[in-house]
Amino acid sequence: MKRPWIITIAVCLLLAAVVAVAVLLPRTVPEAECSDVYRRYAGRDDVAAGYIRDYRINDTVSVDVTVLEAVTDSGWAMMCSDFNILPMTQEMLDFLGPNTVEVRYAPKDDYARPMDTAAMINNDVIAVHWIDSAIYIFRIEHERQFKAVCHEQYNESINLTTSAK
Repeated sequence: MKRPWIITIAVCLLLAAVVAVAVLLPRTVPEAECSDVYRRYAGRDDVAAGYIRDYRINDTVSVDVTVLEAVTDSGWAMMCSDFNILPMTQEMLDFLGPNTVEVRYAPKDDYARPMDTAAMINNDVIAVHWIDSAIYIFRIEHERQFKAVCHEQYNESINLTTSAK
């Protein structure tokens, strides 16, 4: 009569331990599975690099995203040079606001070049967040991801602008 209770308690404790491990373990992507851009910037002191696999844009679209955020002014200058990002003039910042998110397309093999006009799918989406000195690279694999990512970044820019006022 006492044994079924002991077994039930042991199973419940084992189940609780499995759930705790699943919830508390960090969910990291192995570096070999991250983007080339992430691997190039990871470990640098002047740029914080992150990689998000299957970042959910909306109910039906998710993409892999590399996040690069400058920690120093020299890190931001180097990222702008590497991605061929022209600095925004003070007049433009005054007109658009510091929370502006610049979105552009760049070829998957070289983000410093102009977009590949032969096929949109040959490009990734680059979002430059000026206020954070950050660059987000959205890895595009399907046509439907272009519109979803651009719409999400547009909304992000609007939300940043309205929350700053």
